[in-house]
Amino acid sequence: MKYKSFKQLLLKKHCQFLQIKKSGLWIKSSNLIIIVHLTSNPKIGFTVTKKVGKAHLRNLIKRRLKHIAQQSFDYWKKYQIVVLAKPCSIKASFQELKSNFLYMLTIVDKKYSSKIDHHIENN
Repeated sequence: MKYKSFKQLLLKKHCQFLQIKKSGLWIKSSNLIIIVHLTSNPKIGFTVTKKVGKAHLRNLIKRRLKHIAQQSFDYWKKYQIVVLAKPCSIKASFQELKSNFLYMLTIVDKKYSSKIDHHIENN
């Protein structure tokens, strides 16, 4: 990873989230929804609503998702991603969340495979 820290890769501003939500590809699983936008500047953001539970539960899910994203940076380094946690994600184990996240990224790679090659050729 060429970045100094994982914190540099996090989306922080509301307008950044909205931009990805408008132009991105939505993929849903049982526990998560990811919105993906192809880019050369990787970023990731996490949204866990009050429907998931109280603050300590939402923070637990965010910590788990951040750790999963940090471990799997090589899978999403070509994208900007917003991860939305569904309310049932609180019942999911760390391994379930990780397998869902990685499975959805493989779907993204299949859908974007031709666009990625074209994007790389143009840059």
